[in-house]
Amino acid sequence: MTNEQDIALTEELRRDRLGALKTLHERYFVVLCLYARKFVSNEKEAGDIVQETFLQFFNASARFKDIPAIEKYLFKVTYRRALNYFRHRKRNETESSELHWERAPTDVTNGFIEAEMLRYVLLEITRLPKTYRTVFEMVLVEGLSIEEIAQRLDLTVNNIQQIKSRGVEWVRVGLFKQRILESSCLVILILTTRVIL
Repeated sequence: MTNEQDIALTEELRRDRLGALKTLHERYFVVLCLYARKFVSNEKEAGDIVQETFLQFFNASARFKDIPAIEKYLFKVTYRRALNYFRHRKRNETESSELHWERAPTDVTNGFIEAEMLRYVLLEITRLPKTYRTVFEMVLVEGLSIEEIAQRLDLTVNNIQQIKSRGVEWVRVGLFKQRILESSCLVILILTTRVIL
């Protein structure tokens, strides 16, 4: 989304909360689920956490003035809810080996850093044009191959490859502009989109 679209969305949030919340839900739900999956073991748990995040946001939405503040809030609440879910489940589980986030303390720190970098990459993906974002979501969420995406979208394999490579470049430029681009961010982007540069 462009800055003009972001400004319009924050104005809409003040005027028509339900319409703006629907737009925000469409824009961030998949991305937040991918983020939550970094901490919990399955899609249903991640979806529940993100739904609870949006409910909490709905109650607090009037206080936000811009999209970056909304994004930061959504990711922070998702992270906290996932962490609380993990802690609650750990207390209730007899076999902690079944937990997805069972790591040594240094691994938890590294996992958090990796998750933060993933958050920046996912936010950049939300800023891509709709067709590009759709292709990325089909790869990330549905795990589809280029051929399957091409067939589903009625495009050529070459078109999908071009969309993916342009999308990766746009994400890379966006991260560079924010001074976030590090080799590890790029590695996460490459791995999560299965792009060979």
